[in-house]
Amino acid sequence: MFFEFLGIFFVYLFIALVVYFHLVFVFIRDYCFNLFSSISLLYLFISILTFKQYCFPFYCSNI
Repeated sequence: MFFEFLGIFFVYLFIALVVYFHLVFVFIRDYCFNLFSSISLLYLFISILTFKQYCFPFYCSNI
């Protein structure tokens, strides 16, 4: 029970951090459009890939 809650908590924490950093990059992008838009999209893409690779097997094994 505790480990299921811990897995769900880390999944939501990771999603919140990704959204937060993406919003920060989008805010900075208003000033430096080309550089930071490519960085934010690349960061979001890499975070989605690492999320699928690391978090989902760990999360599904806890259920």
